[in-house]
Amino acid sequence: MNKKYVVLKLVTGEELLATLENKPSDNVVISNPMKIQVFHEQDEEGNLIPSVSATPWCEYSATKKYTIYLNHVILLEDLHEELVEHYLNLVKAFETKVTATVDSQGYVSEVEDTQPDPEPKKRIVH
Repeated sequence: MNKKYVVLKLVTGEELLATLENKPSDNVVISNPMKIQVFHEQDEEGNLIPSVSATPWCEYSATKKYTIYLNHVILLEDLHEELVEHYLNLVKAFETKVTATVDSQGYVSEVEDTQPDPEPKKRIVH
């Protein structure tokens, strides 16, 4: 099966971008799922401006592949072709390992890449 990129909406309300790993039957196997959330911010004129964030779906899990039963899936569709590259960049960005050193007061004092990219990127640590 060629790589197929999909968007899923789960019964929990979560929306995911992912790589489809099987032909769905009673379950769907996905890898590298990214949870998408839309927030609305108000601009100076009072207009609501959508802002989108993406984070790994089970970011503390040791695996990158998940099986979801179809009765937990409301929607399973192909990811729009214009978003595939963006999705792949998100996956790559979150695969980079970052180590943070926390001082005695709980503040991050140092951040270092344990897998540095050939082209360093700026990172914001909250």
